[in-house]
Amino acid sequence: MIKKVVSITAWVAVAVGIIAYLHAIGVIQVRFSFEKRSIPIASSTKWADTILIRTNQERVKLGCPALIVNPELEKAAYERAEYLATFESIAEKGHEGWDRTVRKYFKYREAGENLAQGFPSESTMFDALMNSTTHRDNIVDCDYTVIGIGRAGDIVVQEFARPL
Repeated sequence: MIKKVVSITAWVAVAVGIIAYLHAIGVIQVRFSFEKRSIPIASSTKWADTILIRTNQERVKLGCPALIVNPELEKAAYERAEYLATFESIAEKGHEGWDRTVRKYFKYREAGENLAQGFPSESTMFDALMNSTTHRDNIVDCDYTVIGIGRAGDIVVQEFARPL
């Protein structure tokens, strides 16, 4: 019986390794969550998946690990997007208070934020972020390991972090 358990455990470990590799290179996206959520979460939508895939493709090209979606950072990103949507433009309040919103949900060593507004598609938004040095720096910062993506109206928020 012990041999069977070890054998099954070994196969599970191999399968998990293969899934992790395919996730890291952007072939598949894997998300697990065991908590009940009371607010809409970005990862359940096609646009968020597109942004995540493009983000991880750029990171992997440079040898960075793929980012893992974190439910707490998703809450922060969603709340931040909702807050910014109360203004006419993210330029009004975009640089104020983002770290307080993230800290409310997540403890981190390092964090960064990308904001985008008014793009007709995820692809044009992502291309614009990659053409901006400061936004691109967040996307390809190998120190970040987790991400949360939120949206409210035409505002998209990416929260990046490296946990404590």
